Amino acid sequence: MFFSPRDREIFILFQTWIDIHSYQDQRIFLKNHPELFDPQYSSALNKQVEEYVESQVGTLTAWEEIHNFLLILLQSYEAGGSSEAIDTAFVNLFSGFSLDLPAWLEEATVQLDMLGTGSQTAKQRVHLLSQLIKHVKSEPGILPPIIASLSIDLARALFEMPSDSDHALKMKYDQAIAACGEALNVYSPMYCPIQYALGLMLLGNIYRHHPDGEERINIETAIQCHSAAHTIYTHIHFPLQWAFICNTLGGYFMDRIEGDKYQNIQIAISYYTQSLQVVTQKNAYEVWLSLQVYMGIAYERLAMGGYTQQHRDYALQAIPYFEQVLGMAPSSKMQMRALLNLGNALLHLDRLPDAIANYLQALTLCSKETDLVTWATLQMNLGVA
Repeated sequence: MFFSPRDREIFILFQTWIDIHSYQDQRIFLKNHPELFDPQYSSALNKQVEEYVESQVGTLTAWEEIHNFLLILLQSYEAGGSSEAIDTAFVNLFSGFSLDLPAWLEEATVQLDMLGTGSQTAKQRVHLLSQLIKHVKSEPGILPPIIASLSIDLARALFEMPSDSDHALKMKYDQAIAACGEALNVYSPMYCPIQYALGLMLLGNIYRHHPDGEERINIETAIQCHSAAHTIYTHIHFPLQWAFICNTLGGYFMDRIEGDKYQNIQIAISYYTQSLQVVTQKNAYEVWLSLQVYMGIAYERLAMGGYTQQHRDYALQAIPYFEQVLGMAPSSKMQMRALLNLGNALLHLDRLPDAIANYLQALTLCSKETDLVTWATLQMNLGVA
């Protein structure tokens, strides 16, 4: 494709834009350079970005990050190119924190970034975010997307926060659901659908792990949340995120209580297969390895449904997935899981010596103290074999 000097200038301008450090400054830059979303340059810009990604970036994750900026240009143009349209496009892709924040809130977000994520700092983040939300709700002029983004972060911190009792566990999940509800009252499928989908996925994860209520209903709620998010994170615009949601839905259908057990497993296999159309060893190695184990387990569970030739075929289909994982030097935990389930598939095929060898090898990777459930399962399976 031929690129004119002006096409090249627009691409350089695009590179300058995405290299700017903060979303706030990127937003201001775009408002000052509306030529970036001028449709007469969009085709050439997309092609140049595609060539740049193929030659310089390589990974699908990095491609999605750059593609987000192209989506901002498209959404800004489609919404009329106004200042408000650009603000909304940034909120949709990068949350309410991409808007102009008061200095005190900007400082607080820096503190939050320093705390990071995970269970170790979750309690500190819950305290800080709770105080911030209380403050912003009493502060005039704070825009709803900013409050919604704080609520999403609070829900995530609550979800990650360790609990020292069943009562505390239930309370934190209830609070996390309420915080998600606050955000989902702001975002919708029409207004900032990406942020809406992120809120739905977090809500689904919370319900799946909630210790209270009927597990069947909690799983159905989790499936509904992720299914709705799946229609927003499309394969075309967000291939990797789309694949990750497929992966999660596959897990939910493996655990599903509602409906026919074996039909649910077949649906799970369908989701895992879709995920593997995108996830590769190159772009998401650990996820790819996990999917091999999940596929193997799904076929192994189908095999447990009877002793016909079809059930033997399911066991045979499971084996290559486990063997592929074991040939890739996985983590000890993943290796142990593959060995255990490979042993189960071999046991179903009456290959007792091979099954026992896998169970014994798995036992070298776990103990009664480190993983009581797996250790007990292996002891029981060895007794059966």
